[in-house]
Order: sequence, then structure tokens, then C-alpha cells
Amino acid sequence: MLLAAIVTLTTPAEADSRYDHLYANRAEQSRFIKEKIEEYFPENYPTMIAIASCESTNLIHWQADGDLLPNSTGASSAAGVFQVLLQLHGPDIRRMGLDVENNIDDYMTFVRWLYDRPPSRLSDWKASRDCWAPRIASN
Repeated sequence: MLLAAIVTLTTPAEADSRYDHLYANRAEQSRFIKEKIEEYFPENYPTMIAIASCESTNLIHWQADGDLLPNSTGASSAAGVFQVLLQLHGPDIRRMGLDVENNIDDYMTFVRWLYDRPPSRLSDWKASRDCWAPRIASN
């Protein structure tokens, strides 16, 4: 019985292969990402949608090849729909045992951790505040 359980385990990279069909389909990817944001931030969905929309155009998380959406200027290690700074946060990501580059739920778990830690729930996204703050105010 234990062998059967081991055989059915998947690695995070294999788990995300479920989403291959979303990589090149931006409309479906955006819809899926909205659902993930609602799942992880039900109490603050409009704010987190506004932030993600500003951090990644059209709520895109993956490039067509399945890699995380990189920073648009290439000037940082920011990646994914919330543009998590992979280099800066690498120690915390590893300490938490997350695979944010290959597993959407690990990525969202880490974003939730960033959101929940002090001093401010939104401080990690202050660089894009001029974009998302007006969107929140208009809701």
C-alpha cells in the first residue's frame, strides 16, 4: 500500500503541467488567475486583483512556454502575476519549502505570506501603488 502511495505522488513541476493549456491562452489564464486570487484572498479580492493587474498586464502569470512572467524591464528577479522578487525572497521561499516557480499554489501561498506579514499588508507592492491605489479607491 505504501508503494502505491509513493508512485502516485507528483512533484510540483508535474502538478503544474495541469495548466499547460493556459500558457498560451491569455484569456483563460487571466480567468484562472482571478479564481486563484479569490481563493487565496477572499476577504480582499478587489484590492489584490488591482495589485495583480498592475504588476502583470492582464493578470498573466505564465509566458507561453510555461515560465513565470518576468519583470518587463528584466532589471529584477520579479516574476509571476504578483511580480514576487525571487532573489530577495529566495531564503524565505526555501525555508517554507515552496516551489513558487513551478507550482501556482506554492506561489499564491507565498504571496499570502507576504500579505499577512507586518508591517503593512500591501507594502511589498508599494512600487506599483500609483497604479493600484486609484483602482481600489474607485471600487
